[in-house]
Amino acid sequence: MKTKLGFRIDDDVAVMNAIRRALGDRPVTLMIDTNHAYGEADALDIAQPDVAAAGGFSACRHVAAMCPAHGIQVNPHVWGAVVAQRASLHLIASLPVANPSLFPREPVFQYDCSAHPFRSVLVDLPLQHVEGWIAIDDRPGLGIEVNREALRSFSAC
Repeated sequence: MKTKLGFRIDDDVAVMNAIRRALGDRPVTLMIDTNHAYGEADALDIAQPDVAAAGGFSACRHVAAMCPAHGIQVNPHVWGAVVAQRASLHLIASLPVANPSLFPREPVFQYDCSAHPFRSVLVDLPLQHVEGWIAIDDRPGLGIEVNREALRSFSAC
């Protein structure tokens, strides 16, 4: 489970404590996203490069190559329309386990459950979350065809 923080440390601690209390004993891994709110003084556990914002696949692969040397896990940031989601899914599928250990953690896909037409009608095959998994098909490229009629319907012109 991931939540947005980064407003003030005391507020962030209060929010995380409230989430932990609400979850009770359920075994959930908690993540936070502070969106650059704080300095990186050895405080980074997971790097989250965004394919759409970090410079594409090549830049994200560079980040993924540097992180293990510093003990940092890579779990790409996923947000936005289905094209960015598909690109992030393919990036995640290409990443090795970041920190080989007795109990390594593989990257996970950040799946936004909110309804949004840019994630559901913009392409021929929107992502489908089924029992904790998202399939990656073997179609060329990102595995999608843009629905140009849907794209036109969202156009301001």
